[in-house]
Amino acid sequence: MTGGTQRCKMKSISEATIAILRRLLSQKKIGSHGLPVEVCTRWIKNLSPKAYKIALKDLEQCKKEKLVLTTYGKLGKHYSINPRKLKKVYELITQ
Repeated sequence: MTGGTQRCKMKSISEATIAILRRLLSQKKIGSHGLPVEVCTRWIKNLSPKAYKIALKDLEQCKKEKLVLTTYGKLGKHYSINPRKLKKVYELITQ
């Protein structure tokens, strides 16, 4: 197994997903400190159905690229920012 670096495949993401990432960063939810999924999706619930689906798809893509970590605790699923991918998250947010 070779130890090559993987590049981020996401060129751009929706404004709602950027808002979720910004909120996670501003509340310092990095690594093992996460927010419940219900709270994160509550922030975008007032969007149109199409924009809501796009935001959730982008969030799933962030999870696949391991920009956002999913942890399981007593209160269910939590999202947090991957501390090893902070630079990539900053790049996505500041596009």
